Amino acid sequence: MDVVLKDMMHDPVSIAPWTGTDGYGKPTYGPAVTYQGRIQREFQTLASTTGAQLVEETKVFLDETAVVDERSQVTIEGRIIPIEGLKQVQDEAGNLDHTVLYL
Repeated sequence: MDVVLKDMMHDPVSIAPWTGTDGYGKPTYGPAVTYQGRIQREFQTLASTTGAQLVEETKVFLDETAVVDERSQVTIEGRIIPIEGLKQVQDEAGNLDHTVLYL
């Protein structure tokens, strides 16, 4: 992983891996693991038929050791936030460098 990106990872991010569903179809998760990541929030003002609307886009950068998929449960600052997308970034040699979560 790029040393510069690694040095910017100061934000605690808890990830509970998806383990399946219970008898009622509700997702079940394993024990949460806390990783140091980088949380990047961006805000945009979009025009709609009802007026201007403020939209937040949050990205979380995690190093290559993070165990996560789209079904995992992410907790940031005490709030459970659903994962909308996930991108695994590879280095020049084709090895996993870091993961980006889109929340």
